[in-house]
Amino acid sequence: MDSLNRHRVTADECLQVILAADSQWFEEAKSERGNDRVVYVGKPEREGRILEVGVEFIDDDETAEQEETEHIYHAMKARAANIRKARYVE
Repeated sequence: MDSLNRHRVTADECLQVILAADSQWFEEAKSERGNDRVVYVGKPEREGRILEVGVEFIDDDETAEQEETEHIYHAMKARAANIRKARYVE
């Protein structure tokens, strides 16, 4: 959550970007632990800025009810390169 605090992005804004129908995403390189990662690009509700939100899918223990946990590892105002990479259009 350091990235969220550093870039003044709230967890609620991140979830809005992840769930927004018009958000786009692209795959990132696997994490150091070998987990899949993606970056979502979009706008939260009632917000003018475009955000990029990095999510890592962490495999949970086999005994857990849920198969994986989504961890937000990065969030900030979207950089032009990531807007292009996600093919995000306002």
